[in-house]
Amino acid sequence: MASMLPGQLHAAGSINIPLYIPSEGTSTYDNLRRLAYRMLPALGGTEPTELNPDFLADVMQVSEDEQLPVMLMCERGGSFASLPMPGGVESRSLVAIFALLEAGFHPEKLLHVQGGFLQWEKQGFDCEYYEFEE
Repeated sequence: MASMLPGQLHAAGSINIPLYIPSEGTSTYDNLRRLAYRMLPALGGTEPTELNPDFLADVMQVSEDEQLPVMLMCERGGSFASLPMPGGVESRSLVAIFALLEAGFHPEKLLHVQGGFLQWEKQGFDCEYYEFEE
């Protein structure tokens, strides 16, 4: 199961299952894509990502208890109808919710943190640093 990097801050007690993971391909296309991501400021100068092929299976594995809701949160959140875009602001957590709904999760079981982790931390909710278990 993909998880967080050591030292990365996250919501206390949470289990991180990323929707996207770093691209691992080695084709010419993958290498050019990595180069473009690093060089183009509009792309954030970061590594390119791809959908985590294990996302749905991992969420299903950790959410076997049907009584517990699944809370989805990305860094900045997003909304269905917020400014400056009249149609809302897309975010990874909303994309994840859509994927889980498509996979058959009941809407009442899914909770979305609209302002994302940045808002979670700003509001003073518990946070902790991820560490490797030995």
